[in-house]
Amino acid sequence: MTPLLLAMPLLALTFSTAAGQTGIRPPQGWSLGVMGGAAAFSDMQRGTVRVVRPAAGGLESREMARRIGAETSTTLAGYLAFWPSRNWGLRVHGTYAPSRFETMMSESDAAYSGLPTTSAEQPLAGLDILTLDLQAMFRLPTIKNRVLPYGIFGGGVARYQVRGGDAPVPEEAAGEFEGGAKVRPAAVVGVGAMLPFRHRAFRLHFELTNHIAGTPIKGGESQLFDAGEGTIEFDPQNEPAGDSRVSVVSGVRFMVGVSWSPNR
Repeated sequence: MTPLLLAMPLLALTFSTAAGQTGIRPPQGWSLGVMGGAAAFSDMQRGTVRVVRPAAGGLESREMARRIGAETSTTLAGYLAFWPSRNWGLRVHGTYAPSRFETMMSESDAAYSGLPTTSAEQPLAGLDILTLDLQAMFRLPTIKNRVLPYGIFGGGVARYQVRGGDAPVPEEAAGEFEGGAKVRPAAVVGVGAMLPFRHRAFRLHFELTNHIAGTPIKGGESQLFDAGEGTIEFDPQNEPAGDSRVSVVSGVRFMVGVSWSPNR
């Protein structure tokens, strides 16, 4: 999906001139929009959990992989856009996703360590994810008088904030948010489709975007915990075998919304 989204701006530039003679018109000048939908996120960190327990021949040590991420959640968005021509426009766009931390392990590793496989077994702390972008929109080839597809790309920032409450933050991420919210640079690519309502001042929008931002969880020092008959060590700096270190997080969003323009 990501390569397709990355190719959209190039396609938009290639076809914007050709598409200028066909299809519905975008808003003339300024427009306001609100959208809602769902957001899914990639891993924020991949680390190692080391379990040490007494065994028949002494102490037994076992390493296993654990991934930290954010749950799929609802998302809301709003924007202010300006189309100076029929083929391209600019907008200031913000999204909010009230997500929650999620931990993932294989079932066999979770059973051995006694740790939950996902946050569904043990609710973790809430994680609010906000993005603010300056986006460019380019008109794509369209069917006359039916729909106006457009490409989206831009950049801005992503803000990660732990919500207050009694639910715990994953051990690997606990130290990351002690100083408050984390802000990371971000980019966005995507595609959308615009359809007019009977009242031409309003338009229906469908958008699929990928917000790519730096991970808020860099991974600090390892932490050792007493596990009754043994110990559990969370080591975020030690990459599990076969896994690469996380530097960016993808947040794929599918949204539906409505825009309004004073100029039809």
